[in-house]
Amino acid sequence: MPKPFFKMDITAVFCSNDLIAIGLYDAAAKQKLTIPGDLSIIGYDNITFTSIVKPHLTTIQQPVHMLAEKACYHLLQMIHTPDYFFYKEILPVSLVSRDSVLAQ
Repeated sequence: MPKPFFKMDITAVFCSNDLIAIGLYDAAAKQKLTIPGDLSIIGYDNITFTSIVKPHLTTIQQPVHMLAEKACYHLLQMIHTPDYFFYKEILPVSLVSRDSVLAQ
C-alpha cells in the first residue's frame, strides 16, 4: 500500500501551475482517490493539456499577452528613466471551470 501523501483530510488543492496539477492526477490515482469525488484540483495557466486530461482540469486563465506588454513597458521605463519606480499592478484573471472540481 502506498504511503498517503496527505497527512490530513484534504478535499481540494490549488496548484501553482497546470503541470503540477496534472502531476497530482497521477499521485491521486496511486492513492486510489477519484477526481473530483475525493479530491478537487485547480491549476493555473490554462495550458493546452488541461482540456485533454480526464477529468478536464479546472484552471485559472491569465492574460499572458497583457502581462508581456506590461512587463516590456515597465522595463523600458526603468531603462530610460533611472528614477522610475514601479510598485505593482494587478491584472485580471478568470476561472476556466471544467470537471476537476466537485463544488461549482
